Amino acid sequence: MTRLRGAQAAAAVAALACGAAVVRLRGRWLHVTVDGPSMLPTLAPGDRVLARRGPAVVLTGDVVVVHRPTGDRWSPDPAPRPAPATGPLMIKRVVAGPGDRVPALVASGWDAPAGTRVPAGRYVLLGDNLDDSLDSRILGSCPAGSIVGVVPRLSPSRAPAAARSSASGRPGPAPAARRPAAG
Repeated sequence: MTRLRGAQAAAAVAALACGAAVVRLRGRWLHVTVDGPSMLPTLAPGDRVLARRGPAVVLTGDVVVVHRPTGDRWSPDPAPRPAPATGPLMIKRVVAGPGDRVPALVASGWDAPAGTRVPAGRYVLLGDNLDDSLDSRILGSCPAGSIVGVVPRLSPSRAPAAARSSASGRPGPAPAARRPAAG
């Protein structure tokens, strides 16, 4: 009888520990389903990714999950503000960070002179499918506070498409060229 109660207590402790681990992981990870063609061929509609929530080092070439702006542009406020807890999300690739030069493709849409630098606390984001993406070319630079999470890695079947270099005309450097954004 005592042995049975001890086993039940151990099972209850194990169940509580598993439940606490699940709650903790749900707080750190965000499960996102791709909706739309903006990240083709890297991510197709219906693909699922996990993004690591919270403050993280954002590297040029990273795929990030961001809050979609409430208006037709991200806020021009130079100071990043916390993003709302709910609302539509977008998945994009970081092509320039604070202090980096704004890519010519984006600068021309902003009517910005060549050599313009990304402001502190902001990022330039593009979809991999440039022909069908709502991104920094239209929305402006993204405040760091709008970044919800970073996708730590893509499955091997998707990684080669994500690793195209900027020399190929696609956003995002090869994985070996990933670096922290300047600033």
